[in-house]
Amino acid sequence: MNALNHALSGAIIAVLVPAPMIPLVAVATHFVLDAFPHAKTPDNIRDALKRPFAYTFYSDIALTFAATLLAWYLFPDKLWLILLGVSFAILPDLLWFFNGKVAWLKPYFKFALWIQWAEKPWGWSLEILYSMIFVVVLIGLS
Repeated sequence: MNALNHALSGAIIAVLVPAPMIPLVAVATHFVLDAFPHAKTPDNIRDALKRPFAYTFYSDIALTFAATLLAWYLFPDKLWLILLGVSFAILPDLLWFFNGKVAWLKPYFKFALWIQWAEKPWGWSLEILYSMIFVVVLIGLS
């Protein structure tokens, strides 16, 4: 799943869930989203930063930032909760930087690969659909 969808779900969680539960719910939701069919990403960070995927990668980062700003605009009183939700919703993907470098994380990476059973090249169409649904829900909550 792309970072944009994780960030949007984290923002929605920040608006709906009591503050102490945001980190736990956001991380759990990350894995639920990864279990849905979504776009195939390169197998390692080095390949992810090569063209043409690099354009997608950097666009995803920019859109994630924009989604966080949108959530802040819609809920100005919940900025810190939104940042907490977005951060924890994206956190499991940041652990991929340690793949193959931290031995005790090996079971985590095995689980993370298993949960993403439906990474498909055509998954980008679903990623766009998920983003549209999340934006509509976020706006609807405001």
